[in-house]
Amino acid sequence: MVGTQYKTTVEIEDNDAIIAEVGQITDLNNESQTILLNHNFVNPVIFAQPLSRNGGDSSTIRITDIQSNSFSVQLQETTLKNGNPHDGFHTTETFSFLVVEQGIWELSDGSILEAGNVATDAITTSTWESVDFNNTFANTPVVLTQVQTNNDTTFVRTRQRNGDANGFDFALEEEELYKASGHGTENVAWLAISLGEGNWDGNHFIAGNTGDQVTHNWHTIDFANNFTNAPKFLGNIATFDGPDSSGLRYRNLTNGNVQIMIEEDTSQDNEQNHTTEDINFLALEADGNLTGSVDSLTGLADSQAGTVNADIFVLGDASES
Repeated sequence: MVGTQYKTTVEIEDNDAIIAEVGQITDLNNESQTILLNHNFVNPVIFAQPLSRNGGDSSTIRITDIQSNSFSVQLQETTLKNGNPHDGFHTTETFSFLVVEQGIWELSDGSILEAGNVATDAITTSTWESVDFNNTFANTPVVLTQVQTNNDTTFVRTRQRNGDANGFDFALEEEELYKASGHGTENVAWLAISLGEGNWDGNHFIAGNTGDQVTHNWHTIDFANNFTNAPKFLGNIATFDGPDSSGLRYRNLTNGNVQIMIEEDTSQDNEQNHTTEDINFLALEADGNLTGSVDSLTGLADSQAGTVNADIFVLGDASES
């Protein structure tokens, strides 16, 4: 199918609205848990990867039941390990999360962030989904993607390619043995943020790209002493140089650096070597709510009107393919 993006319009009284919330969870395992938010969002999307690597089994984060002030999340392992079924139990892992109101936002330092949502069943072995930004970025932005639903309970992640200042492609990717078998339609959130260092409500952040150099071996991203404390860390594989099913994992996150690696699964074979890829990442030394000013709002929403912190939202939907 061709994915559908939904556009909505917004009227805002106050250009200093709460548009995001950031946090960290340190006890994620294969059992679902609900994350309560500090703010009631209108049309949120969730970004919550990569996972730490306390356990070595190939895993991803599945998000379900997104509400205005909460979402549910659990760790999902591949169905097969070394080609054989296994129990799916996993030790606790840590991940950072970023909740963003869909739309085009200007942050406190002038950086631009755009977030949206696409319903798709596109897979990496077939037709990819293309997203065109509504904002005009000066350079290729840092793009993150995340599956938002659990309509098809089969293991799935996203992969990205062909990012530039105008947009990018993405597709769903199941574990390697089943990656050509198709996947049910899921909502996939995407976020694009201006490349570089910035300051969001007094919180330093780095929106970066590693270049084509990250493999299955541990790779260090140096934060150049920009942070006082360990930041929240989010990231995605940004290219599709290696077609084997893969995800990103991290370890040893400090204020100075973090180590990342590309993790292939072993559902089809035991080989886990992966060629070099670009990694997009967002490191942000913040916790709790963050604000921004709005130009327009883009997202999945039924016609509705409401208020959030005295900001008047008037939402209506129109689809595009």
